[in-house]
Amino acid sequence: MSADRLASRWVGLVLVAVTAVATLWLATTGRLDLYVHPRYTVFVVVMALLALAATIAAAVLLSFRDEAHTHGHGGHGHAPDGHLHGDDHGGDGPHRRAVTRIAVATGSAVLVAVSIAALVLAPPRTLSVSAAAARADSVVGAVQGASDPSGDPSGYTVKDWSNLLRQGRDDEVIGERTQLTGFVQADPDDPDSFALSRFVITCCAVDARPTSVTVYSPGWSSSLRVGDWATVDGTFAANPSVLSMSSVALLPSSVVPVDEPLDPYLQ
Repeated sequence: MSADRLASRWVGLVLVAVTAVATLWLATTGRLDLYVHPRYTVFVVVMALLALAATIAAAVLLSFRDEAHTHGHGGHGHAPDGHLHGDDHGGDGPHRRAVTRIAVATGSAVLVAVSIAALVLAPPRTLSVSAAAARADSVVGAVQGASDPSGDPSGYTVKDWSNLLRQGRDDEVIGERTQLTGFVQADPDDPDSFALSRFVITCCAVDARPTSVTVYSPGWSSSLRVGDWATVDGTFAANPSVLSMSSVALLPSSVVPVDEPLDPYLQ
């Protein structure tokens, strides 16, 4: 089979198969939640299985068709006599076609290799602090789709407290004790404070939005770095900082660095 036919017929199928296998691998290893909301996991896995089955079926059909085509023509070409000798016309045409085929085949191979490396070899990662900073401006008011927290406040997450504060319900927050886990972002206005943040995912990582609470902890940068994960135990109070834009802050009794949790996104 010529290189251009290989590229046109098979590269697309290979890319679909690699994507489907990578998706199933992520689901098997429990890392698919880094890309889609858990409620869509079953749907994504089913679609990946269907895509893989369709790819295999298409590959089998193409193989049979190519075999039938080869037997039907006896493996011989039927080029007109006037075009058998490329050197009669300077050889430019066949040479260009050969170069084009080599370029297409090489580009297709590189595309497949890069796709395999990106989808299978590269370890899945959570969204970064820079992504949180870039997406923070798109968050207006409470996190979209979030309902008012209810039940025991000790079970509230960063998202719950952040929603209450964004709604101006400071009186309901001040005096409450909590323990929260999130990643550290620097407060752009106050070096004595940092934002304890989490991403909230609605459908997939593309729509994930950061949410956070302010932690007033002078000297925090001596034991934490931006991007570190930490568990903060403390009480909400009127923010003692005159620089911070947050009227309420979490005053910690302890700040403990921790590893990134297996479920870094909130729902």
